[in-house]
Amino acid sequence: MTFNGTYTITLTATDAFGNESSCSFELTVDTILGVEDRVDFASLTMCPNPAKGVFYIDNPTGALIVKVNFYSMQGQLVREAQGDDAPALKVDISNLASSVYIVRIIGANGQESWKQLIVE
Repeated sequence: MTFNGTYTITLTATDAFGNESSCSFELTVDTILGVEDRVDFASLTMCPNPAKGVFYIDNPTGALIVKVNFYSMQGQLVREAQGDDAPALKVDISNLASSVYIVRIIGANGQESWKQLIVE
């Protein structure tokens, strides 16, 4: 049995006063089987955090970062930046409002890392 595919997940919360809010996002399941070496993105770090203007993604693995997506706390994609294979990727965030963002770092071989970034 395989569960590969894209699924829409919807979360709904209701408070004590009957106010209701929903949030939907897509979950992509991609089972990769094989014996090839896969670089783990667990060692990626972001600094400074909190940041203002620019921040850096330290990439000690040297793996190719394809793109960096920024999501609001409501799950909306607000910005996308292109990556490269430099040991430290400089990302301009001067156009982002002061807030907390979820950052999705995507590698060329399917690796992903999810981080939280505070923009001052």
